[in-house]
Amino acid sequence: IREGTTGHLVGLGGAYAHGNRRSRVDAYFAHGLSNLVSRRWLSGSASTNSVETSCYKIQRNVLDGGHDGCYEARHGFHLINSSRKFCQFDGKHSLVHKGSQYYLYSRMNMRSRGGRFIQVARSVEDDVTGSWLPYKSISFADYDEHANIRQAKKYFGNIYFGAINLNPVNNKTLIGLFPVSAQRKTGRTTFEYGYIGMAISCDGIHFSKLVS
Repeated sequence: IREGTTGHLVGLGGAYAHGNRRSRVDAYFAHGLSNLVSRRWLSGSASTNSVETSCYKIQRNVLDGGHDGCYEARHGFHLINSSRKFCQFDGKHSLVHKGSQYYLYSRMNMRSRGGRFIQVARSVEDDVTGSWLPYKSISFADYDEHANIRQAKKYFGNIYFGAINLNPVNNKTLIGLFPVSAQRKTGRTTFEYGYIGMAISCDGIHFSKLVS
């Protein structure tokens, strides 16, 4: 949820895929937080692409799981009559407004099991209902998001989502908190540990080293 350029609160969220149902992201605009979290917009018809009242507005299907670049490795999530997979969107989204763009951070499933990570799409213009650039995987210094693929059947880390905001110390950068579930193997012994990591980014894609 972010304050938009028009003074409205803006939220992005939506349904994830079940079977052949295609996942999507919807945009919500409201006058005040109480209207945004009231859930009154849930009573609207899901088949209606746009709903507007005096308190809130919904624009459905801003982008969907078939959006360019969106990566999904879980089994069973294919477009109808197609071998192409679509993103499940089974985790938390994070929305940031930086400069003249919105950044939407979404779950990235890099393996059928384990391998949870984050990908980001950026709006072409200063409008969440407009066009979006293709999704890209984010990266962290000193963190190998591909390790759980290269290590055969072992997985060595999951970053489930990011809570990302403008950095209050320097609003030209972004700061994020990331829940990390990790494993480290030494010889035949595997150590499991978890932590909340913090990292900073100048471009919203490349982040600094995660600090516990």
